[in-house]
This record gives sequence, structure tokens and C-alpha cells, in this order.
Amino acid sequence: MAGRQPGFALLEFLLVVTVIGILMAVALYYFIKRVDEAEMVALKAMSRNMAASMAMLRNKWIVEGRRQSDGKRFVMLDLDRVYLNRFGWPVNTDPELADADRQQSPRGCAQLWDVIMQNKIPVTVQGYDQRGERAYHVSSPGKTRCRYELANFPQQRHYFDYVLATGKVELYGQ
Repeated sequence: MAGRQPGFALLEFLLVVTVIGILMAVALYYFIKRVDEAEMVALKAMSRNMAASMAMLRNKWIVEGRRQSDGKRFVMLDLDRVYLNRFGWPVNTDPELADADRQQSPRGCAQLWDVIMQNKIPVTVQGYDQRGERAYHVSSPGKTRCRYELANFPQQRHYFDYVLATGKVELYGQ
């Protein structure tokens, strides 16, 4: 015993490193889970804001006497003109696509996002940008709805759709 120096044995050291590794793995799992939950809460808030904004614009158009210019329905939102479909729901900011409830493009959905949300959250657009470069990805499935999805999840896992014909906002992946 006289030749043995005090300290930790290799087995004790490996045991401590293993326990610390397990604790870090558990903590990382819960951290990632909380980040995912926070992003879902943000998506729910965005979908609610979108629904409230669409209803507000439609109601504003009705209250203002169903304003039209060159046969196209529109309402002003700050300095932007938002065009409405024949049902009075916002569909675009481009006068050429004012009745786009059946032929909406991803680019038109992105323009609608920019004007309606007013916070200029950058998005990627289907067919123009690489999915995942931004927090949200915009597409137009079936050209009858605008889809806004969280781009850092697997494709079409967490998103909400704005249905152009009815103005309904549907949340998926809760």
C-alpha cells in the first residue's frame, strides 16, 4: 500500500463520465422537446393571427360598402391594397390574381403572408426557394389554399392552411 498514490481509479473515472453523459442526454431530450413545443405554440399563434386578420379584412370590406375598382373587390390595409375573392375573403395583393380562390400560386400566398402578418417573417416559397432556409415555408396545394408550415420539421408535419374560398384557417400537427 505504500507505493499506491491517492486518486481515482480508471473504473471510477469511467463511471463518473458515463453518469454525466446520461444526465446530459436526458437534459438534451427535454430541451429539444421544449423547443418543439414552443415552435408549435408560435405556429398556433400565427394561425390565430391569420384567421383574425382575414376575418377583419372581410368585415372591413363589408362595412365599407363592398368597395370595388375595375370590377375587383379590395380593401386597404395601411398602404397596401388587398384583393378579395367573390366571397369577400382576402386572396392576393396582385390585381391580376384578384379572383384567385381557385388558382392561387405559392408566390401569391407569400405576398398575402407579407401583407397580412405585417411582421415580415421571411419565408421560403415552393418552387422558388430551398425549403428550410427560413422558419416558414409557403406552398399552395391544389391551388385552392395557402399552406404555411414550420420548415424546421419534416415536411408537412406542422402547418396551417388558409382556405381561399371559405376564409377558414385550419391547423394541423398539433
